[in-house]
Amino acid sequence: MARRRDQDLLDRVGLRIRRLRDERGLTQRQLAEAVSLEPESISRAEAGAISLSLTSLAGVAAGLDVPLADLFDTARPSPPTAPPAELELLRLFRSLDPSLREAALGAVRGIARARHTS
Repeated sequence: MARRRDQDLLDRVGLRIRRLRDERGLTQRQLAEAVSLEPESISRAEAGAISLSLTSLAGVAAGLDVPLADLFDTARPSPPTAPPAELELLRLFRSLDPSLREAALGAVRGIARARHTS
């Protein structure tokens, strides 16, 4: 009985990961690279074939920009998400060295100001 419950949980968490990943426009490879896992691990976790460690699940949650608890709250709808281009911009910004973030932010502000004045 316990094994069936374990498998049900793995299946539900895997489905939740896949749904969140799809909503964010990420491939398994992109998510895997963002969280330092192999794409095969993401694939197998989404299929309920493996159980990721708590550390790996925390990384997946961070890569999906959701709290860790959201991966287990399978009854709740997925949180709203931004369009894929906005999420990509956020991911790229977060990947920058902190010393470059201010420069990137300044460039985006300049583009936005120029757009509003033209």
